[in-house]
Amino acid sequence: MSNLDKIQINAHFERWDDLKGKIEKHYNEKNKEAVVLMQEAIENYAALLDSGGTAVDARTGVQGYALL
Repeated sequence: MSNLDKIQINAHFERWDDLKGKIEKHYNEKNKEAVVLMQEAIENYAALLDSGGTAVDARTGVQGYALL
C-alpha cells in the first residue's frame, strides 16, 4: 500500500471541484458533454482509489481499497 500525502489527495479533489461545476452546468443545459465529464470524474475517483493501494480487511479477509 502506498501512502498518499495531502498534496496528492488534494490534486484529485481539486480536479473534482473543477469537473463538478462543469458537469452541473452541462447537465442543467441538457448538454451531452455532461456524460463525458461524468466519465472523467469517475476515472479521477478510480485513480484516487488506485493510488491509495489495497489491503486485506483483517475482519473479513476481503481485499479492498486501502483508501476507503
